[in-house]
Amino acid sequence: MLCVLTKAPQVAPSGLEDPAAPVEAASVAAAQARDLDDGACARSVDGRVSLQQGPAGRASPKRARTSGSIFLGPTVSIGRVPTVGDLMSRELVKVEASASVEDAAKRMVGRRAGSALVFEGDRLAGIVTERDVLRIVAAGALAETIVRDCMSHHPETVEPSESVEQAGVLMLHGGFRHLPVVEGSEVVGVISMRDLVGHVLSDSAPRGA
Repeated sequence: MLCVLTKAPQVAPSGLEDPAAPVEAASVAAAQARDLDDGACARSVDGRVSLQQGPAGRASPKRARTSGSIFLGPTVSIGRVPTVGDLMSRELVKVEASASVEDAAKRMVGRRAGSALVFEGDRLAGIVTERDVLRIVAAGALAETIVRDCMSHHPETVEPSESVEQAGVLMLHGGFRHLPVVEGSEVVGVISMRDLVGHVLSDSAPRGA
């Protein structure tokens, strides 16, 4: 954007301002305004003249509201805050409550997911995560344990329209890393702590890069 700077009128040696100086300064600024491209602006050092884009698309002189003010053009939108629906995964890993933990683990590995949603019929009954599987393996009970025995029952849920901040607060305070996303009575996705961290760090570079 091109900006024109107009100087304050010079003070006469006698200490009195030259009466013709304000008129001359305004005339110069008006002449310069005619030569500006569309969207140009002018700043007045003494606050007398400020140029803004006129109705015809050309800069036009206008009295400045405050000394040294400058017209910067229209407000720029910085975009909306992302929601859960923007970051969630829509590819659901589903298992039945009666399935074996081993079967649930194989499905999670096959889909590269850290959790599986547990259903009883069409109803969401719980969620089983990789940490649940690790506890069963560490106890040496993988062969005889079913998902119902290790899943988290009646898990917290969020809606797609909720903010990612709200989802993060729920996970931090609840001590879990995965949240089913529901819309009405339908499960439409899963959002994880990894999704949130990935979003926060999306514009960062690794050390040394």
